[in-house]
Amino acid sequence: MTRKTWRQLTVWLHVLTAVGWMTQALALLSLLALALADPVQRPAAMAMAARLDWTVLAQLANIAAFTGLMLSAATPWGFVKHWWVAVKFAITLPLLNICAVVLAPLIRDGQAPGLLAATAVVLAVALGYQTWLSVAKPWGRTRWYSMQETAPAWVFAATIVVAFADMAIGYAVSFPTPTISLLFLLGYVAYAAIQRRSTARVNPLATSSTTWRAAR
Repeated sequence: MTRKTWRQLTVWLHVLTAVGWMTQALALLSLLALALADPVQRPAAMAMAARLDWTVLAQLANIAAFTGLMLSAATPWGFVKHWWVAVKFAITLPLLNICAVVLAPLIRDGQAPGLLAATAVVLAVALGYQTWLSVAKPWGRTRWYSMQETAPAWVFAATIVVAFADMAIGYAVSFPTPTISLLFLLGYVAYAAIQRRSTARVNPLATSSTTWRAAR
């Protein structure tokens, strides 16, 4: 398959998991609301919320974040070249921490359904706002904008493989962890930086006039 096809598949996976992340946050909110409204149903609702969090929401959150970061690193969008991407990046990291540090431990312990419900509301609203940013792409370019080529096809193919590999490992060990994803992301960012410096040293004039290739 071509580079464009692999990039489109990566975008599809990112959108699918990001929307799924938001949907699962709403489902989690529904269960927590039931736990608050009906003390008799609270143990069952909290148990279902814990199951949903560990087997679905956490996995979707990891894949959505990883594919989004890889699309920023491997395409001309960059991390801070456009305001809407930079804002999404600034929102994603706190959301992942909220899921891992606040939601998951409290749900596992079956405690504080009120706090959990409020946290789920914040999570769903923030994810909905991120979805709007992805569609509207507001505010234009930042002061750090510079042209950057789209990565080769193997980067996007590897991104998809790594995402599913981490998901499989998470299910196998009953602990969703983006270890391979994080290592691959850091490795690619370092590799791309080395490649750009090497190209700049060999032919600085060609580097300064790099053609925009986001659509390829």
